[in-house]
Amino acid sequence: MLIQARYTGECSLFEGFIDAIPAPVPLTIESVSAKMKEWIRVCEQEHEECKPSSPALMPTRVIDLGDHTTAPRLAVWADETSQGPAPYVALSHRWGDPGSKNGVSTVATLEQHRKGIALNALPRTFLNAMTVTRQLVMQYL
Repeated sequence: MLIQARYTGECSLFEGFIDAIPAPVPLTIESVSAKMKEWIRVCEQEHEECKPSSPALMPTRVIDLGDHTTAPRLAVWADETSQGPAPYVALSHRWGDPGSKNGVSTVATLEQHRKGIALNALPRTFLNAMTVTRQLVMQYL
């Protein structure tokens, strides 16, 4: 089994997808998170072009994971400069059935999602992404 990851930093060594990297065994969220931490550490500490000068600007909508004592919530800003730079994890995935509205913020759910997102309303992909993001010690997804 292989891990497919995308690093979107400045590192030319990780441009595009990383394929053919043996997955950690056993393949668990914890083992994958540990491998990702290792990749990020190597990039930031050993590759001159990867050393962060400052975090990237945030997207206008992210999930604020807070800490383990608070429910995740949708954070919305007017534009990328409203919040300022902060590290975040980007989840790229296929949404699945277009008729399914699991986890989607709509006009009807926007204010509720800004207060908190019910975990039982989210697909497994989001729950796993939240777990990995927290294990990477990052607040935003």
